[in-house]
Amino acid sequence: MEGAEWMKKIMFVCLALSNGGAERVVSILSDTLVKKGYTVYVLVLTDREQVYEVHPQIQILKPDKYAHGIKEKMLRIQTVRNAIKIHGIDTVIAFSHYNTMYSVVAGAGLNVRIIGSERNDPAQIKDRRVLHWMRRQLYRKMDCLVCQTEDAKNYFPADIRKKSVVIMNPLNPEKLPQPYTGVRDKKIVCFARLEKQKNIPMALDAFAKLHKEFSDYSFEIYGDGQERDSIVEYIQSLQLDDCVSVYPFVDNIHEKVLKASMFVLSSDYEGLSNSMLEAMAIGLPSVVTDCPCGGARMVIRDGVNGMLVPVGDANAMYLKMRELINHPQMAASISKEAVSIRETLNAQKITEEWIRVIGE
Repeated sequence: MEGAEWMKKIMFVCLALSNGGAERVVSILSDTLVKKGYTVYVLVLTDREQVYEVHPQIQILKPDKYAHGIKEKMLRIQTVRNAIKIHGIDTVIAFSHYNTMYSVVAGAGLNVRIIGSERNDPAQIKDRRVLHWMRRQLYRKMDCLVCQTEDAKNYFPADIRKKSVVIMNPLNPEKLPQPYTGVRDKKIVCFARLEKQKNIPMALDAFAKLHKEFSDYSFEIYGDGQERDSIVEYIQSLQLDDCVSVYPFVDNIHEKVLKASMFVLSSDYEGLSNSMLEAMAIGLPSVVTDCPCGGARMVIRDGVNGMLVPVGDANAMYLKMRELINHPQMAASISKEAVSIRETLNAQKITEEWIRVIGE
């Protein structure tokens, strides 16, 4: 274990193993760590339906009961603490700022290493002053912070940055179809959580302009979330019902979108989008916003392996989409270049980076 022999019991703390970027990363990392000889637990703090399957040796832990409000927070802290003590956990890896804060408090006085992981743009809570202050105080007490991007790491003050590292999201090529290189279907796709931060209306505005020139193209949106109904209403207001469809999340999403002409994502902010990484890995030319906290620009070289557009600029997205349609050779080149991310972010490589953090 290269110096980490004594840290054999690892517990991930997350809200669920339902559909979501953080949950997908937990499922990939936990599987890979188990295969490397670690004992792995995943503590899920909500009763949401499990979507991601994990290795049979991974033990899924759940609270004995659930609550709301301040009682919920106290119960989650107690749940994490009990799990650490009962299972003799050596290292806790908490995904999201809330779960990291719970884990820092829960681990007080116990011989356990606490690693937190920011999974979104940390600047998004700066206006919530009490939460912002509490996060900084508690982050100073954990052992290590893992960020997805350099911008996220640099957001924090120097004392937290000193114990922070940047590790990008892993991809598991074994669970992704081989990239498609044939004639592509005349459809544009997006698969993501349907939440405000994804700004799906921007992508719809871009497609509305595109559809006036390329009426034979359709737009398929896959995902679940609080914005689903408002997105459907917006599609109707744009009179795009006949060419835009919204589907729920499906397990075989990559097979569904494999032959599409392109992938689009119009987020106002992101950590590092798993949807974008997976779209690139299966060879989809991707048009995405260059949004904070810098995840897209860490992996996309504009015009080489993908397309970057300014946040909120539907016209810029339309122009990039139009460019891909009008220049199929360029689209094919972008597709070919994008696929190299399968190797760059291979789960084995990324897990080794996590093992170094666990063992330090």
